[in-house]
Amino acid sequence: MVRNRHSWWRGPGPGASYAAAALLATPLAAQDTAAVRLPEVEVRASRDASPLHLVPAGVTVLGPDALRHRPAAALEEVLRLVPGLYAVNPGNPAIDERISIRGFGARSAFGVRGVQVILDGIPQTLPDGQGQLTDVDLAEAERIEVLRGGTSTLYGNAGGGVVAVETGRLGRLGRQGRLGGLAEGGGDGFVKLVADAAVPAGPGTLSLGGGWARGDGWREQSAYETRRARLGWAGVLGDDTDLRATLRWTDQPRSENPGGLTAAEVAEDPTQAAPANLAVDARKAVEQWAGAVAVTRRLGGTADSRTADSRTVGQSDRRVRMALFGSLREVENPLAFGTILLDRVNGGLRAEATLPLGGRMLPLLTTGLDAQWAQDDRVNLSPDGSQVTLDQEDRTRELGPFALLRLAPVRAWVVSAGLRYDHVRFAVDDRLLGDGDDSGERTMARLVPSLGVVWARGDAFEPYAGVRSSFETPTTTELANRPEGGGGLNPDLGPQTAVHWELGARGRSPRLEWTAALFLAEVDDLLVPFEDPSVPGRRFFRNAGQSRHRGAEVGFTWRPADPLTLRGAYTRADYAYVDYEVDGERYDGNTVPGVPRDFLVAGVELRLGSGLGAALEQAVASRVEANDANSADADGWASTDLRLWWERAGVRVRPFLSVRNLFDRAYVGSVVVNAAGGRYYEPAARRWVAVGVGWGG
Repeated sequence: MVRNRHSWWRGPGPGASYAAAALLATPLAAQDTAAVRLPEVEVRASRDASPLHLVPAGVTVLGPDALRHRPAAALEEVLRLVPGLYAVNPGNPAIDERISIRGFGARSAFGVRGVQVILDGIPQTLPDGQGQLTDVDLAEAERIEVLRGGTSTLYGNAGGGVVAVETGRLGRLGRQGRLGGLAEGGGDGFVKLVADAAVPAGPGTLSLGGGWARGDGWREQSAYETRRARLGWAGVLGDDTDLRATLRWTDQPRSENPGGLTAAEVAEDPTQAAPANLAVDARKAVEQWAGAVAVTRRLGGTADSRTADSRTVGQSDRRVRMALFGSLREVENPLAFGTILLDRVNGGLRAEATLPLGGRMLPLLTTGLDAQWAQDDRVNLSPDGSQVTLDQEDRTRELGPFALLRLAPVRAWVVSAGLRYDHVRFAVDDRLLGDGDDSGERTMARLVPSLGVVWARGDAFEPYAGVRSSFETPTTTELANRPEGGGGLNPDLGPQTAVHWELGARGRSPRLEWTAALFLAEVDDLLVPFEDPSVPGRRFFRNAGQSRHRGAEVGFTWRPADPLTLRGAYTRADYAYVDYEVDGERYDGNTVPGVPRDFLVAGVELRLGSGLGAALEQAVASRVEANDANSADADGWASTDLRLWWERAGVRVRPFLSVRNLFDRAYVGSVVVNAAGGRYYEPAARRWVAVGVGWGG
């Protein structure tokens, strides 16, 4: 299964490209040809709430139809429906799921790196680019938007893409009260309970919700428990101002860490944990409070901006939006090399204004400012807890003014141009002075422009092209982890930058939605993780000269008949080092590890008149390189999921069943890139069954 050069499965290979093309061509040939004006799909993560047909980039919007009946599913099970995106659940509750968009984010040691995460309009990504999924619960999600490639002009640091999750639980404007929830249980001791309620309160809606989940995990040392609570209010103040406020609490008292295995250990028993992790009871405990207030004000002066073919290119309202947010986070993280204790305070402001300017080219200007700061009180202890090995205060500040101009110089052609100046400042106060004072400061800054064009003539075929840049600094943790030891800021580790080129098209009809793109990203100083055998389990980072990410992606949703829905997503990835040398050994031409060359997901969903529904989903991945030398890899795999549910209008109770890895395949689900001692492999769970019931609205 691991590093088997004669495995029956070597991945889809070149033929998969033709299979994916045929899969896409079938529904394309069957699409409706009548000129039907479809409702606009708004892309809220674009910062100017643009209609989808005006965004010159790869965008996928997953609505209720794609998210329904997945209350216990991991986020990666939904995101794999997005072409160009590769997400894995390593079965390690201490490090979260890994999300990679066009190869950006694959290096993550924990949490989400290289990709911005937004929850209900509030960033879950810190000013240093480290993202977290602590407050994200798929059971609450009603909509997920994914922007692929080069989003630093919009969001700054960690600009390989954006994943924006909307829960709809903060209270909907004008909506009456509701009461709902779910209860679910499954294999490996899994139990999940969620409750949600809302009542009218003054000029808005007050919502309250929470949940509890636990499980023993499939492997040793992989048990977890999570508790969540949420309080929110949303309403209209006067005729032109909307206000939304929320307070979230998340407590994860124990998330165990089984660690990576060697190939021999996987062959012997894939359910075991790494011996060093068992010896120290490796785990993580997190408690987090997060609050936010967002105000949107319409300024009047509407402008009905249209092209000659009635495709809207301007925004109908002048509006200003401002959000204030903050969080408190406490972490205790015993690992093989020692225990990490972290207290974090984080806060920020996001402000933006959208202004139709009027005139012949129908210009629309969106401009704003993002400001965020974080302060970490960080202490590292020796494995037995008897010695302090690091004691410092980390401070990070990010400031990013930006502007995005959209105009229509020629009939049906819409041009978008953007510019942002991102300025990130790191500072460290070293409190462990016995080995010298490692206090210091570093500033990393970059202008990040973007340019794109869309032919917005009709729904059926909308080609676009764009060139964008991204800017990604090391995180405070990556800067603090110095191979030579000590604290402070690693002076040899710098930011990575990239230029993203994209040529794509998309289309919609009453029964078909599709997207396709070719992309190329030229990356300088790629941030690459590695481990030192003398410090097991600790991740260090270095810059890798130059690399090139290029590939193709296609995705579709086709409804050939009312009860039947077909979905598919395919990505062909060629991510390679161009100029990279480590200790005198050159890796030029080697594949960047962590992401398969081919990844295909295809699913069919059937809904019967009796209310019974069924969905079958197949995922197939080629092998994944595990290190820079390409001397170790995990074989390709295939896994099938099945879901059954019953839902009828007017009936408030909805039972469901979920089976993951239906045919009980044994495979490695993810790799720990450049792990020491050959501990690259994180086996995926075997067949897993859960049943549950949802109720209410």
